[in-house]
Amino acid sequence: MVKTTRCAWCGEDPLYVPYHDLAWGVSTRERSALFELLALEGMQAGLSWIPVLRKHRHLRGLFLHFVLRPSLERVRLMRHVCSRIRA
Repeated sequence: MVKTTRCAWCGEDPLYVPYHDLAWGVSTRERSALFELLALEGMQAGLSWIPVLRKHRHLRGLFLHFVLRPSLERVRLMRHVCSRIRA
C-alpha cells in the first residue's frame, strides 16, 4: 500500500485530508473554480480554513455552484446571496 505524505497542518481530519490530497495547491484556470476559491478565501478572511470546509457544501448551494454568468447575472447572483445570508 502506498502511504501519502501530507503536511502537518492536515492531520487526520476527515475534511482536511481530501482537501489536502485533491484541492490544496492544485492550480486551475477554470473560471468557476477560481470564483469559488476567491469567494471561499474571502469568507475565510485569515481565520482557520476548517470552518469554510465545514460549510463548503452549503456555500456551493448558496452561490449556485459558483457558476459565473454574464455581468447582469452576477449582479442577480450577489443579490440572491445577500438575501440568503440575511435570512
